[in-house]
Amino acid sequence: MLAQRAAKRSRLDDFQRYINIPNDPCIPSALAYWKVHKDSFPDLARMARDTLPIPASGCSVERLFSVSGRVATWQRSHLCDSTIADIMIYKASLNFEEVAPELED
Repeated sequence: MLAQRAAKRSRLDDFQRYINIPNDPCIPSALAYWKVHKDSFPDLARMARDTLPIPASGCSVERLFSVSGRVATWQRSHLCDSTIADIMIYKASLNFEEVAPELED
């Protein structure tokens, strides 16, 4: 039990040590930084490796909003929000079924 508490404290200490490091504006890449410093901050480097490579893109979100605009037209202004959500999910599943055979190959 003491070893577990010590491990938790060291993780907090790693975070505090990282926070206390002065900011270096010359770092070209966050992933490269964490690759170099993975031995100094192993848990933080692992979290950075898991989250930083995910591209920040909103195109799928924009696509969903454009679909909702085509579903909720002024002629359909009395549709409930749950009905609009169901229609959007149905349309998304239709698109997925068109792509699914390619995934099976």
